Amino acid sequence: MKRVLITGSRGFIGSHLLAELYNMRTDVRCLLHATGKNKNSFIHTQIKCFTINLLDLNCLLNCDAFNDVQYIFHLTGITKGLTKRQFFEANVIPTRNLLETVRLRNLRLQRFVFLSSQAAGGPATSLDLPKTPDDPSAPIEYYGCSKLEAELLVKKYSRIIPITILRPSAVYGPGDRDFLKLFKMINTRLQVFWGNKDNFLSIIFVKDLIDGILKATFSENSIGKTYYLCNDISLTWEDLINILFAIMEKRPLFTINLPSFVADISGYFGQLYSLITKKHELLNLQKVKLGKPKYWICSNQCAKEDFGFETQYSIEDGLRITFDWYKRNRWIK
Repeated sequence: MKRVLITGSRGFIGSHLLAELYNMRTDVRCLLHATGKNKNSFIHTQIKCFTINLLDLNCLLNCDAFNDVQYIFHLTGITKGLTKRQFFEANVIPTRNLLETVRLRNLRLQRFVFLSSQAAGGPATSLDLPKTPDDPSAPIEYYGCSKLEAELLVKKYSRIIPITILRPSAVYGPGDRDFLKLFKMINTRLQVFWGNKDNFLSIIFVKDLIDGILKATFSENSIGKTYYLCNDISLTWEDLINILFAIMEKRPLFTINLPSFVADISGYFGQLYSLITKKHELLNLQKVKLGKPKYWICSNQCAKEDFGFETQYSIEDGLRITFDWYKRNRWIK
């Protein structure tokens, strides 16, 4: 039986990975960050969970969760924040502490899998040249910079730890709250573009992502390498919105094309609101930076060649499954 340790199991992607590992009947243990939200679930009550401060190396060194572990999936972190320090503390320090724990405890891992982000590589320069792992990394905001910094840490340990770094594109699926905002907008029959109507993006359905994570983990070909995981097809924001209207059987009442400077202004006000309330749900300056590039697209070709990655769900099917889940769970009325 495979002995697996996972961080971030209470998050959107982590919860899907945990469910799959549970179904595989692995000996799975969850490291739950002490400051995280308490999200109980059936799966979490059936497996070993260890609540710990990931910022404290000594806590990790004395944690029984690491005993005889063979695989570590490191998914925990934040995608929303205001300052460089917030992203560093959430995305870099826990990564460093986990790697140090593996080194100091002399764990014989078969794989350390770090879930990074397309943001660590930065946007592509043209539609004909989607970002590949061989391209120079050029993140454009704090989140991407923190993920790249964590990647560099992981690579430093690659001489003593078998590592794999995965960079998913924008991820959607049941339980996701970011794409939920788009679905809710369509539900009001509004069509709003923030200067991004013709911007291209790569996306991936969460079930395809989980399949890619597991294939990469158990492949010898992926040791020491970095991969993008995404759907084969890139699309514009207008394409995506039109697909959602068709799936939800709606027709737009109004189409609003806002110039990009409106997003800049909204970002400043969102930043101010977030500083006052300590909430990071609204548009802020970091999110505005993410939305500006013309080509947030990447290539999964290396993943196909090295471990047979393939997407099983078309974009339309994945979005339809996601919409049905939102309705069943009354996230959309």
